[in-house]
This record gives sequence, structure tokens and C-alpha cells, in this order.
Amino acid sequence: MNSRLLLSLALAIASWAATASAETYKNPLSTLADPNADADPRLLTGLDGKFYLYYPQGNHIAVFKSSDLINWTAPLGTGAANAVLRSSDITTPNAGFWAEGAFATSGTYYLYYTLVQSGTKSIGVATSTSPLGPFVDKGLVVTGTASHAWRDPYVFKNPDTDKIFIYFSDGGHALLGQELCSPISPCGANTKPTRLLTGSSSFTMLSLSDRDHQDWEYIDLEHPTIFYAANADPSHRFYLMYNGAGGALGRYAIGYAYAASPRGPFTRAPAAPAGTCGGGLNPLVCQDQTAGVHGPGSPSTVVDDAGTRYLVYRFKTTAAESWSDRRTSVDLLYRNGLDQLLVTPTIHTANPVPVF
Repeated sequence: MNSRLLLSLALAIASWAATASAETYKNPLSTLADPNADADPRLLTGLDGKFYLYYPQGNHIAVFKSSDLINWTAPLGTGAANAVLRSSDITTPNAGFWAEGAFATSGTYYLYYTLVQSGTKSIGVATSTSPLGPFVDKGLVVTGTASHAWRDPYVFKNPDTDKIFIYFSDGGHALLGQELCSPISPCGANTKPTRLLTGSSSFTMLSLSDRDHQDWEYIDLEHPTIFYAANADPSHRFYLMYNGAGGALGRYAIGYAYAASPRGPFTRAPAAPAGTCGGGLNPLVCQDQTAGVHGPGSPSTVVDDAGTRYLVYRFKTTAAESWSDRRTSVDLLYRNGLDQLLVTPTIHTANPVPVF
């Protein structure tokens, strides 16, 4: 009797495991259909092992929570109630938020925001002991000027040295980076990044004036994201993903570059023939009118428990120049034997759920 019971239990467990392993999802993610989820997402892996997506919403920043990257909830409510930070919470006079980034270390969460100001944009930071807030404003980290509108922050900790860097766009003209001596303080007295100052804590990554610029990148360079590949060739240990063109356009696309150091210099992947992408070339992900993928952007990435890397990004559902048709997707991000990156966007196709 006991043996039969054990056999039944084993079969039940096997059946459950098979069902779990067969669980699938489709893009765009149906659980991110809330009106808050129509902007450019930034992914954070929380200190609790959960995932958080932050979205700019003009006068506030919204948050969604997930255990598996696929099924998301709005833990603070829907609409305007889903706000971890409001523009009225910021001490600097402003007209609201653009894209943000998030970082967590030593029990503290840091929410880096793009602050829209009169004639420019700056990057500030707010802190909390919870990824759901409330976040308390700590002021500006990088202050904009009439000629430099800083935006789209991303913060990265180098696993080789534990040094922290902030990356951002200079009004779409260039991607820059700067070492932080703490999560809220740049190194050195000069807090405004400058171009290629040897020995400085400030450095430029990519610019539209670079000799190896690529035509698909015009009119903007934005949304930098860095990730580390420990087993890549030393010259490819640090990957930069970024956006080129304009965020409301169907031709908006995601590209990548690589370097031996988080300071660069970063080398763009070779350009694909005009109007094409993928295959290890640039752009990494671009418009595919047949598949219904337009304007892919705002890349984030994470590795699941099975060692598979995923790309979390938004795309537009129409080719029209519009901000109101953005949805969030999750797709596999491969690195081949040549250390090239590859992504195949999937829309309305059943994909295995990541393993967490």
C-alpha cells in the first residue's frame, strides 16, 4: 500500500513538473496592459529576488512587480495610484519625469530619474528601503545646462572592482558615463561629464560624431544599458546596449557595442545592410513590419536560474509616429561563439517561461 502511495505521489510530482516546464507566455506581455505600462521600462532585480519594472508617467514614476518576468502586478494600485515617486516630491523645480533607472545595494534602493526642467534636463536620485517606496529625493546627481540635457540614466556595478558607474544620454547626441564614488555622488569636484578626459572619472562612450557612427542611429542615441559577460573574450567582457533613431518612430532600434572595461572605449558591432538587422550585426533588434514589431527600445537584461539571458524591452504595435502604442516584451538574448549578440523578436508565439 505504501509503495503504491509513493508511486502515485511520484507520478503526481512528475506530472506537475512536466506541466510547470511546459508553461508558456506570449509577447507582448498581457499582464502589462495597465495604462501605466505604455512607456519605456527599466528593469531592476530587487534585493528580495523579485523583479521590478519602472515606467515614467509624466508627473510620476510607476512600478510593476513579478517573480518570473512574465506575470506582473501593480502592487500600489492602478492609474495615478501606482506611483513610487511624484514630481511634486522633488525639491528641484521641474515639469515632470522622463526615463529613469534603478539600482539596489546594501539594503537601499536608488531610483535615478530624468528631471524635465526649463531649457534642459538633469538626472537626480531618490532613495528608499523598499523597491515600492516611498522614495525620498536626494537631489541632482548630474545637473543639466542649456547645452547639455542629461537623460536616460543607468547605473552599473563592475563585478571585477565593485566600482559604480552611471551612464546616460547627452540630449540624444552622445552616450556618456561617469564613475560614482557613492550611489548618489559622482567622483571629483566636476560633476558634469566631459569628453574623453584622460585620467578623469568622466568619459564618453558613443557619439553621433564618431567616425564609426552608423546611419540607423540618427537622430538620437539613448537608453544605455551595460551588462557583464564573465566568460566572453576579454575584449568583450562589457556589453553596451542602446537605442538609435527617435523613440516615437517605427525605425527606432536597439544596437550594441562591447569593451574590455566599463570605461570603454566601446566598439560598435558592425552595421548590417541598410534596412536589416540581427545576425550579430547592428542594429540588434529593429523594425519587422511583417511580424508587427516596430520601434523596439529601452533594453534591459537578466539571466534566469537556468543560465539563460533574456532581453526585456518595449516595442510599438504600429509603424505610425506615436508614443501611445508601446508594449513590453521578453525575448531570449543569445551570445554566440564569436561573442556576437542575437535576438529574435517573438510576437503572439508561445515561448517557455524563464526559470526562477
